[in-house]
Amino acid sequence: MVGLAAEAIEPPDRVLDLWGLDALRGIRQEGPDLVIGALTTWATIRGSALVTRGLPALADAAATIGAAQIQARGTIGGNVVNASPAGDSLPVLLAADAILDVGGPRGERQVLAVGWRPAAEDGSWRDVRVALGSVAATPVRVAAAEAALEGIVPGPEIAEAAARALESAITPIDDVRSTAGYRRAVSGRILTRLLRDEGGW
Repeated sequence: MVGLAAEAIEPPDRVLDLWGLDALRGIRQEGPDLVIGALTTWATIRGSALVTRGLPALADAAATIGAAQIQARGTIGGNVVNASPAGDSLPVLLAADAILDVGGPRGERQVLAVGWRPAAEDGSWRDVRVALGSVAATPVRVAAAEAALEGIVPGPEIAEAAARALESAITPIDDVRSTAGYRRAVSGRILTRLLRDEGGW
């Protein structure tokens, strides 16, 4: 719909409206898994206690998407299948090892999409995930930055080292939104700021 409104694509012969499929809407807990229907809106995700408790980074992402009208109508499924490298939910889903249930004329299948995890008792971080959107052609996990933080008790020097590892590992793109150099520098600074906010130093 965004492409049509911007006259960036040719109108299709037919458009299928999925809005009435209530089976694709809602949030529930199934054992350790958080299950979110494709037609669940950002407003619902933002206000969900299950999401806030189980995947708070997704609730945070939902709160930053557009204005109230977009949050009331835009869905997580639409954000995923739009496949934009700037998709707001994609880095969170990537970091959370989300599994996408997809269906089509040939049946259904599961696709691995690929927050910070709780610290251990000694204060070190375990199972660290670092995922970026709006940097490369697709959202990316940054193993070098994850390795720099894994099993480490965080502090300012560690944050700087992780940021340097991230900047060295990524291969940003140049496009109309920004340059590769800017994306590299900002990615490192954002990681440093997030780590400092998380650590409280």
